[in-house]
Amino acid sequence: MKRVYITTSFLIALAVFAACRHEEPVDLETVKGPEMPDQEIWNSRVKMTHKGDLSAVIHFGHMKRYSKKSLMLFDQGIDIDFYREDGEVGSQLVSDAGEYNQETKNVRAVGNVAVESDSGMTLYTQELFYYQDSERILSQVDVMVCTEEGDTLYGRGFESDAQMTQWEIKSPYDGVAHKGIDLSFEPFEKKEQTDSVAQDSTVAADSTVAVDSLDFSGP
Repeated sequence: MKRVYITTSFLIALAVFAACRHEEPVDLETVKGPEMPDQEIWNSRVKMTHKGDLSAVIHFGHMKRYSKKSLMLFDQGIDIDFYREDGEVGSQLVSDAGEYNQETKNVRAVGNVAVESDSGMTLYTQELFYYQDSERILSQVDVMVCTEEGDTLYGRGFESDAQMTQWEIKSPYDGVAHKGIDLSFEPFEKKEQTDSVAQDSTVAADSTVAVDSLDFSGP
């Protein structure tokens, strides 16, 4: 299965964007739990499926799971592959930290967030949400979007499908466009979440945690 890799120029552009935006840095303390976790896993991954099909895989350095809070926290960086309907990786996300809410089925990525699609489009921001049920991504803070044609757009707020084939900057305020860009976008619609939760006890390091909606299983 083909995999998308983050390029050096991609990471350099992310660093430039973070330096140019004079914002308060994201407080990574918000992804640390106040009590002892039920589980800790190192150097592994979490598979996410939607209606039986693989939708995303979260690769992480360290994960802490809090069953009572229905929360999985990643405090040593995450790398997420988003899959198309054909089973191939369509885009990839990297960030300093993140969390997965088992009740809402949403992923929050924080700190130097970068998303690159196989179409050549890249997104840079400091906080981004992935909604598993609708397979869409959303940011409510400043963003920078670069297209394969050399367009660079800045704004606040962003919404798109996970592969960034349809996207919208909510409040654009600057940028350079070499040709016209269609920013039309169908509004994001939340879907009902009715799946149940099945708990497990332990998972070994370097394993794969399968997440079918909220259904957990071992390696």
